[in-house]
Amino acid sequence: MIIEESNITSLIKDGKYNVVIPVLYKKVLPLVQKTILKQMGNKEDAFDVFQEALIIFYRQVLSNTYQEKYKVFGFVYRVSLNLWINKIKRDKRMQLVEDYTSLETAEYEAESITAIPSNFTQKLLQTIGDKCQEVLQYAVFTDIALEDLSTQLEYPSVSALKMQIQRCKQKLKDVLKENPDFLRKLKERDFND
Repeated sequence: MIIEESNITSLIKDGKYNVVIPVLYKKVLPLVQKTILKQMGNKEDAFDVFQEALIIFYRQVLSNTYQEKYKVFGFVYRVSLNLWINKIKRDKRMQLVEDYTSLETAEYEAESITAIPSNFTQKLLQTIGDKCQEVLQYAVFTDIALEDLSTQLEYPSVSALKMQIQRCKQKLKDVLKENPDFLRKLKERDFND
């Protein structure tokens, strides 16, 4: 039996969960896993947030609060990503330094750059230019949504802002590669000079 995405909500309301669940797992879970794995998560994280997203989706459908204007697969995927972002924020896993752990050893456990004294952070960020410094400071140190941030920083789209964030992170990564002293200070927590 082939299930159309547009029929999923009516099948749930009819109590045919056993038909719908495998379709959602097959269509949406791989996308969630791929995204979360790219963002330093693991398959277990992806599975957890996906299951939470399914519960939210089912509750909305059964309580008639789900808006039919949304495509089901996209809705479940988006809810999964929002849950992942919230989990990252809760766990304080959004750490600039974590991107650089593979530079030296796998044993190095990175600490959040927000815990680093501002004078050291400023020295580090000054090496990547004003534009990158501004973008990373907003993206990492504030809770501003990317949509709002792209408007505030006058980027044409969220995608353009995301690309700029990636470029700036790469610049920062390159600075750390070229200046092992910065990396040493991060590891040793020697921020005094």
